[in-house]
Amino acid sequence: MKIAVWRYDAESHSLLFEKDYRDGRNNYVPAINEKFQETLSVIAPADVDHVNRAFEDICEGRTDFYHQEYQVLDKASGINYWEESYATIVDRDSEGKPTKIVGTSQRIDERKELMASLVAARNKAEESDRLKTAFLANMGHEIRTPLNAIVGFADLLPVVQTEEERSQLITEIQNNNQNTNVPITLQCAMDKLMIESDRDKLYEIVDNLIQNAVKFTTEGSIRTGYDLLDDNHVHIWVSDTGKGIAVADQQRIFERFIKLDEYIPGTGLGLSVVKSHVQSLDGKMGVESEIGKGSTFWVDLPLA
Repeated sequence: MKIAVWRYDAESHSLLFEKDYRDGRNNYVPAINEKFQETLSVIAPADVDHVNRAFEDICEGRTDFYHQEYQVLDKASGINYWEESYATIVDRDSEGKPTKIVGTSQRIDERKELMASLVAARNKAEESDRLKTAFLANMGHEIRTPLNAIVGFADLLPVVQTEEERSQLITEIQNNNQNTNVPITLQCAMDKLMIESDRDKLYEIVDNLIQNAVKFTTEGSIRTGYDLLDDNHVHIWVSDTGKGIAVADQQRIFERFIKLDEYIPGTGLGLSVVKSHVQSLDGKMGVESEIGKGSTFWVDLPLA
């Protein structure tokens, strides 16, 4: 532990650093006989009050011990660093009032960085747990609806822990599964098109868009297709005659766990997965929709 040792004289209100073995450069060292109040000028504004109050308490004898953490602002170098100080009373006058105080200070930048990284890791873990809990809460009742047996299977299967749970899930899906009566037609501008991309992501994009159309379309039709947007991009679309989406909701539906209708089966993950995949492939996506008439989801992806 590399520290600085200092003494404070209550009668002259001066602070003197006797030894300084602190790590790092540009450590603040008060001038000879510098007053304590002058040293407050190098302490971060957010820390000045609690440091001053704590030091006044030990100087007035209201406490026998001083401990503070604070940021030091070195104006000359522009470097800020964290410091921790301890102090205790070593001498008093005949009335018991402190006259001499001795203390130590040390740099704690590494500790603060470690604490910050631990807090960030904890927050990330808590967010992950929150999302998993929300996901499982959604799926808990959604898996029992017929269409969700199709939509939820791929999302739920990785979550189960044992073969028994996996078998129960498959049985539940088989028992509840039913086919949609809405026809799905394919309309393409050309018989085939070569594209160099991530096959799995491309499949998930199209599959999720079609599954989304199936969920919200009880009559009419669903059409999907593709054509060339230009020499370098393909335009993929899925159009349905479903219930449609209000303009105010057409952006937030791409967020995770957003469900506009709690009575429609699904986890609220499909469109967010599409958005994530499209972005990772340097593409664009959007939706055109009108309440009561249906929706068209589109994706533009580079050919290579």
